[in-house]
Amino acid sequence: MQQSILINIATCYLHGRYVDKNYEKAKEYFILAINLGSEQATHMLASMFKLDNFDEQRLGFQQLETEYKTGSAYSAGKLGDVLEQFIAVSLRID
Repeated sequence: MQQSILINIATCYLHGRYVDKNYEKAKEYFILAINLGSEQATHMLASMFKLDNFDEQRLGFQQLETEYKTGSAYSAGKLGDVLEQFIAVSLRID
């Protein structure tokens, strides 16, 4: 299945368009698209993690960090947003 089709299906589940909202199904389809090499799906999945619990926020942060290390300007911006809002990270004062 093509990356764009998988991303569209995932987005439908994420927002409840034409189907019941289901974050787990959205993640499944984003991961399938990621496995086919989709950077867009990687970014969408990482952004999606901000909606869920702390453990998933951490996973999203790690995904953004991985993309940042490969030179993704989009992920650098998202990481900045996350750090600015203290989402998925704890403040450390040494």
